[in-house]
Amino acid sequence: PGQLPDLNKAIQHQYELCARTDATSGIKTVKENIAELRRFVPGASHKLSTLSRRNPTEEFIVILSNAMRYLERMIGLEVPGPFDKNSGAYLNWVDSERETAVLSGNPNQRDVISVIDYLKQYVLARMTYEDFEKENALDVLSQVPIYSEGTSDATQTERELEEKHAQVFKMLSELPTQRNQLLLETEQLLLDHFKSKPKSRGIFFVRSIVHTKYITQWINSSHKLKEVIRPSPITGHSQKGFTKEEQIRVIEGFRNGQFNLLASTSVLEEGLDVPDCDLVIRFQLLSNEIAAVQAQGRARACDSMIHTVIQSQSAMNYNHLINTSKQEFALQALQYLSASNINKDDILELQRIVLFRREERLKADRERTKAWNAKDVMLHCQKCNAQTCQATDVYKYGTDISQPHYIIPSKKIFQEKMKSKPRQRPATGPQFDLQRLFKIACIKCGEELGVWGRWKNGLQYPILKCTGFKFWNITTGAVELCRQWKRVPFEIQFFDYCEAPEVDD
Repeated sequence: PGQLPDLNKAIQHQYELCARTDATSGIKTVKENIAELRRFVPGASHKLSTLSRRNPTEEFIVILSNAMRYLERMIGLEVPGPFDKNSGAYLNWVDSERETAVLSGNPNQRDVISVIDYLKQYVLARMTYEDFEKENALDVLSQVPIYSEGTSDATQTERELEEKHAQVFKMLSELPTQRNQLLLETEQLLLDHFKSKPKSRGIFFVRSIVHTKYITQWINSSHKLKEVIRPSPITGHSQKGFTKEEQIRVIEGFRNGQFNLLASTSVLEEGLDVPDCDLVIRFQLLSNEIAAVQAQGRARACDSMIHTVIQSQSAMNYNHLINTSKQEFALQALQYLSASNINKDDILELQRIVLFRREERLKADRERTKAWNAKDVMLHCQKCNAQTCQATDVYKYGTDISQPHYIIPSKKIFQEKMKSKPRQRPATGPQFDLQRLFKIACIKCGEELGVWGRWKNGLQYPILKCTGFKFWNITTGAVELCRQWKRVPFEIQFFDYCEAPEVDD
């Protein structure tokens, strides 16, 4: 119903819903059977737990904050205004500074981006420490880029980054652990619930894929919790997520009692057939009112409980209040429309508007892909600005024309402009039974440009990621960044056959 709670916006939103679903008679609700319905499908109880944030004078936070200021000074970043550096707003600002650096084309571009990449990892570690424990924040910090590895020559700035990071990491590792109030509260509610209801099953919703791992590790590391809880992570289909087969295995384990708590991203809010559970925990989530209602709908068993655990005076707390208001306005809008006589002509007019907007959007997308001539476009490494190839040197590849396509380079470009880098473990993708065997990187600076893919049919090709490049139109001088290949301003051709480049494993 809009960004802020508003009854008129909620009514308009539901009018548009009627138009999109061809409900020309409007929305009707049946009230006389609600009491009987509640006897068979009782509503879940709700509890909100708001906890204070970690003390900003904790030594771990002080050391991390000082390191972040050091990184800002290295490249002269001036933070606009009193940013909370443990916030999504600050993280977005760091991302925008990286994009500015990529588009600048300055001689020191590589060093600036290297520093910003470290800064972003430190921000993520700071945010992780707020939600979890010291070990989890250190896990995030351990994933900073190591520029001196491989055959590429690290710059003086990159070597300085690595030395400073090693010092910071050592200091943080030696600090004693300070327990997190969020986890202490969550531990108690889990113990109370599962000890009183040993046969209970629940879903623990978190923000990201890595958080499902942290919650599972946290439960398994607690003697009290692991006596009553058998957890498993589960995520959606993404490069770092679960395959369909892995999802089915976990859901089956949840159904037969092998697991009694699933640590999940939003994938379980809808779409997957999950057995009824009587516990839902929403932990430090920043989502919309639709996701909140969908998550609550998972608690369908009798005597269910829904816990929301968030920090007070945080974006999550504000978001929770807004979502609660939106749900109330949505219910009022539903009651209003149910009691009103909807004008069929109004619905038909809305349908015409919706179709017109859709056609305009599709037309703009088609025109965008042909805005530039591929022969005039050069692809440059985002980090070091090295010219990688011409747009005509990359192709669409897919084993099924109806499925999403991957973008692969010609054999010559791969051999001359790219190199392979090891990855921690081969990752299986959800599409085409694809395995991602190792990383593909810029031969000059080592920046990741994609992965090496092997399909079920035995074919192997390097797969390029759009976010590794910037696109320069040599005719107009325009430069663009794109997050998805389908959004690039030029047309990419399919290729019929290409011999797989030879790479040392």
